[in-house]
Amino acid sequence: MENASEDDQLLQAVLGYLKNNNLQSTEAALRKEADIQGDEDSLHIDKMKQVLTNYKSAQHQERALNQYGGLCDFVEKSLEMYRGELSLVLYPLFVQIYLELVLGNQPTLAREFHEKFGSQQEGREDDVKELETITSKEALLLSVTFSQFRSNKYVVRMCKDSFNCLLSHLQDNSHVLLLNLINLHLFVDVFDGLPKPPSQLALSNSTLMGDGMRSVNQQKMLYGVQHSPAMLNALLDADEYQEEATFSETDPKKKKKKERMILATVKLKDKMKQVLTNYKSAQHQERALNQYGGLCDFVEKSLEMYRGELSLVLYPLFVQIYLELVLGNQPTLAREFHEKFGSQQEGREDDVKELETITSKEALLLSVTFSQY
Repeated sequence: MENASEDDQLLQAVLGYLKNNNLQSTEAALRKEADIQGDEDSLHIDKMKQVLTNYKSAQHQERALNQYGGLCDFVEKSLEMYRGELSLVLYPLFVQIYLELVLGNQPTLAREFHEKFGSQQEGREDDVKELETITSKEALLLSVTFSQFRSNKYVVRMCKDSFNCLLSHLQDNSHVLLLNLINLHLFVDVFDGLPKPPSQLALSNSTLMGDGMRSVNQQKMLYGVQHSPAMLNALLDADEYQEEATFSETDPKKKKKKERMILATVKLKDKMKQVLTNYKSAQHQERALNQYGGLCDFVEKSLEMYRGELSLVLYPLFVQIYLELVLGNQPTLAREFHEKFGSQQEGREDDVKELETITSKEALLLSVTFSQY
């Protein structure tokens, strides 16, 4: 009877997960195979409550530790092409299990779990060290970092094949507790296509709450020289004026204002073209190197509370300036720039080393990492 109950809990956990992540076709196929009729939301909620109630017991919490260890082994032995994406769920699950043990008054289990798996969270050493200091509900509420893990969902983006591998492992091994933790605290964004390249995996592992949602970064961005607020408004409002074109024609004031904005936009674009043309010369490229050095000095001398965020622009600018020098047929300047500033790109040693091998347009096109830039 206990096995039947666990199977029922597992089935409801999987169905709930598929429903919450809008995987309708997979949910329908599973319902048909399991001969489940109707939506049965109330049954699902009751089962979820039962699973979570059971989870509070020491026996089930200890079982969660074993399931997490099994998941780690599965990821380690998985195919290399999927291993990177599968590993993205390990850290958020590690945090959630530890917090569940702390909130469930299991300090000994929490400490043992942290000691056993904390060292495996590569690239998260500082966060793991901070997590160890959270030993009560009060400490969790005071933590800026980990209080977000209880109020927001950690976002993981992976391809459909990686997701199917993960779901099959959890379902085949009856890892109900992990399934429910994923359902409650993770948002798995599944996409069609090949798994993410190493550069994107590194970016996913470097953020607090995982990958950004697909809805972010939809705001219009402007690239080029600094310009006046009037020019900025002209560009940002271009789409709005385009949409209102039919109404503006009947309003002389709006029509005249629109014409002024369009004229300002054209002038700005001409100015930007001139600056970019000048940039191709060796003189302007060398000036860019000096400006980058000045920016590095500015970041280094800035207030400590802002220095971390300011430093985020240094690496992408370093890459772009180097590539501009290469594409502008300035190999000597490119080499000097790389030698001078490459060693300052902390945590990017492998990428900086790979960047040095790009000495032509053809080499750039063949680079999986830097062709994306």
